[in-house]
Amino acid sequence: MSKKDVDVDSNKRLLSVHCSFAGLSGEANMTTAIQATIQAIAAVESITNDIDTLAVLDAQVKSLTKTCKGLKDSLANQYGEGKFRGEKYGVRITIEQRKGSVDMDKLCAAFGITEADLEKFRGDAVAVIKVAATA
Repeated sequence: MSKKDVDVDSNKRLLSVHCSFAGLSGEANMTTAIQATIQAIAAVESITNDIDTLAVLDAQVKSLTKTCKGLKDSLANQYGEGKFRGEKYGVRITIEQRKGSVDMDKLCAAFGITEADLEKFRGDAVAVIKVAATA
């Protein structure tokens, strides 16, 4: 999606979601959030280089991810497991127990499996492309 594909309505929805996830309420907080969002959108829209756009958006994603994680932790601690409603939206909180990972080094040592033995069972190599913004 190019920067020009983002229309005014989607920016308003983004602001609404950002404010909801950030837990902002009240006129002063809303004004601050609106100003910050307008500045962020203006920064992205004024950038003509895709690499610079990636760096700005990546920083915003990291900030929102951190805010979202904190909010999720807070909600889980406050409400526990179940379904809950806010003023406009709902949330479902589930708690799962997952098994830990297998320590392959210890497993191989316990059964005398060598690195050469493991290679016989290794699947085909795959190409992985990573793009990360840097300062």
